[in-house]
Amino acid sequence: LKRFVTIPKVQIGLGIIGFFTLVAILGKPFATYVLHRSPTDVFLEAMGTGQSLAHPMGTTVSGQDVLTWMLHGTYNSMFVGFVSAIIATILALVIGTLGGFLKGWPDAVINGFILVFQNIPSFPVLIIMAAFWRDMPLFAVAALVGIFEWTGGARRIRAQTMSLRRRDFTTALRTVGESKLRIVLVEVLPHLFGIVSPMFLSAIAAGVGMQAS
Repeated sequence: LKRFVTIPKVQIGLGIIGFFTLVAILGKPFATYVLHRSPTDVFLEAMGTGQSLAHPMGTTVSGQDVLTWMLHGTYNSMFVGFVSAIIATILALVIGTLGGFLKGWPDAVINGFILVFQNIPSFPVLIIMAAFWRDMPLFAVAALVGIFEWTGGARRIRAQTMSLRRRDFTTALRTVGESKLRIVLVEVLPHLFGIVSPMFLSAIAAGVGMQAS
């Protein structure tokens, strides 16, 4: 994990995510209490205008302030991104670890479940759900996005767990009678952080993109 954080590209990505997270937290209060504006405010005298001192990012053709819309919209996008990433990461970690550490038919069933779920088209399903469920809560949107994001990470975690299962140290622990649960929690999971960390960051970006579209 420390080696992952020291990569320059990762640091830039973390900086970008940190900036937009800060905007998501402070954006709504700033628009409400500093700018004294809401996304529903209409400025009839400035419909479809460009950047100005009163409207730094211009206005829409309907006369709504673009900056105010962006400050409010960033919160929605980042909320969906983080919650969906947490859900997807937990699902991938649990299912991928089980599939990689178990042998025989349980592994075959889990791997088949991952492959079947991976081929379900997520975007059409989200469109259909949005059509039938008007004003869908943000948490429901995040849950739906997270449910469709975990399969790729689960396959990578499963492959890594299968490799760790064959290592000498896990074989030695099984020989001395250590339980599978302790081996997974204490010995296997720390070796998966190198996969989980970039997967979580990628899931945030994917969740933001899905919510915006």
